[in-house]
Amino acid sequence: MQVSLVAYFNRLSDIPLDELKRRNYRYCLIDVDNSLLAHGQHEASDEARGLCSRMMAAGFDLTLVSNARSERAASLAASFDLPYISEANKPSAKKILAFLEAHQYPKSETLMIGDQIFTDVWVAKRAGISAILLEPLNRSEPWYIRLKRFLEFFVKRILRLKLNQFRDN
Repeated sequence: MQVSLVAYFNRLSDIPLDELKRRNYRYCLIDVDNSLLAHGQHEASDEARGLCSRMMAAGFDLTLVSNARSERAASLAASFDLPYISEANKPSAKKILAFLEAHQYPKSETLMIGDQIFTDVWVAKRAGISAILLEPLNRSEPWYIRLKRFLEFFVKRILRLKLNQFRDN
């Protein structure tokens, strides 16, 4: 099975932006909880703001993506001054595809970055875009996410993922 997963990194800050540019990515959809901020955090940290600023300075258009309710997602996006997709219902690709179409983002230049295989990587696959998987920022998560982490452990082994490097699909 061919997957949309192009890389696996420890943190968002570990992703080499020059390599993303070399691979012709211009648009980054970034998962919020445990990818950019600790799960449940309600406003941008200085570190997260700095990461986003560095990515935008490198020429990437960023959009926050969250399964969270609109109010929380809007508040977070405002603290970053970034567009957002709330109540994304990942792994459903419906809202991602509508966003890509509305903003005329070519799928080949768009990347989903997140910490969960069964939401972030899967939605990328369903939307026809590439994905980068991150290690979660914080292990303090609701029980249903911890259950998925157990399953992700085996998927990572099956896919032979190696931390902090790109894959050749």
